[in-house]
Amino acid sequence: MSEEKELRPQHYRVGSIEKTEAPEQDPGTEWYSYTIEHETSSISGKRQGSLRSVTQYLEEYVEKLNTRPNLGYSAYSSRKDKK
Repeated sequence: MSEEKELRPQHYRVGSIEKTEAPEQDPGTEWYSYTIEHETSSISGKRQGSLRSVTQYLEEYVEKLNTRPNLGYSAYSSRKDKK
């Protein structure tokens, strides 16, 4: 009989996405600032692209953050290739 691992849901979610100014070295392009929220902490960043592409990226990223612990990885440490 095999034991099934209990899936622990995480609660990362996209908090906000707002249009922001492009960096000086990249004028004329669309940039968005965003936050990803998790309980009492948050991740903020900026990404170039359309609102649609940035939103899609963030949804995929949040999904990976939420499933990562269920795959045996810590949500708090970076992935490292084992050699």
